Amino acid sequence: MSKFSKYGIRELSRDFPTNKACLEFVFNAVHDKRCSCGGVFSLRRNKKCFRCGRCKHELSPLKGTIFEKSRTPLILWFHAMLLFSNAKSGISAMEMKRNLSVTRKCAWRILSLLRSSLVQGTKKLSGIVEADQTYLGGRTRGKSMSEAFKAKSLAMAAIERHGEVRVKVIENKGKVSTGRFVTDHVERLGTRFMTDEDPGYIDTDKLYETYMVNHTKKEYVRGDVHVNTVESFWAHVKRCLKGTYKSVSKKHIQSYLNAFAFHYNNAHNDRLRFELLLQLVLLSGAKTRTDS
Repeated sequence: MSKFSKYGIRELSRDFPTNKACLEFVFNAVHDKRCSCGGVFSLRRNKKCFRCGRCKHELSPLKGTIFEKSRTPLILWFHAMLLFSNAKSGISAMEMKRNLSVTRKCAWRILSLLRSSLVQGTKKLSGIVEADQTYLGGRTRGKSMSEAFKAKSLAMAAIERHGEVRVKVIENKGKVSTGRFVTDHVERLGTRFMTDEDPGYIDTDKLYETYMVNHTKKEYVRGDVHVNTVESFWAHVKRCLKGTYKSVSKKHIQSYLNAFAFHYNNAHNDRLRFELLLQLVLLSGAKTRTDS
């Protein structure tokens, strides 16, 4: 990794040294400094809004964003985004609390809002694509096997080799749910589709050039036919859920998967990953302003 792709506390402190610098950045990202009347917007003293020097019209750059109505200083939000962006194995609310010197409730809210801003790409995967399903989340301690199983969520992932991942919680309806996920996220023409022997993929060979490995017969690799890439992704996710988060409920599991997909798809450049996170946070605010 070159020095131009690294991004840590030193670089963040240089780019965003004060709350004012953070606020100026957010304003420039979502508004034009020049007003329609011909005047220029400037930051009001001790305020979080900008006023036109000619018509006195005011704009609040934080309106509609996850920063709105937050008493947490904006510079701490930017530090939180850096920590979140660089934590490829996840970061817990308790760790965020210790790093920012805030309450656990505040740290959990920050992380929850950051995850809610993340979206996965819509471009379909192509080339060699691997797919696999697994059960995630839920508390198992003190529960029977059937109760523990019901508490878990079925999730499916598809990975383009040397490309991106798409991951989603799906309904447990066998080949119907599996087929819908595959057709939604995998390009049909020119794709070699790799799976295991799960019966949920039984109909994919009618639409895709499908290759299967039979794990029950201890077959894991046959030439370039394998699902090791997607299984490695799931192994990483499970280690992080167990080690970092301990347990995740069904209600929130998709947002955590969006975070894992975000880090996987932007793994090789810390600076670009932070910039993309900041962009997604501001875009989610722009969408909120448009919807309202």
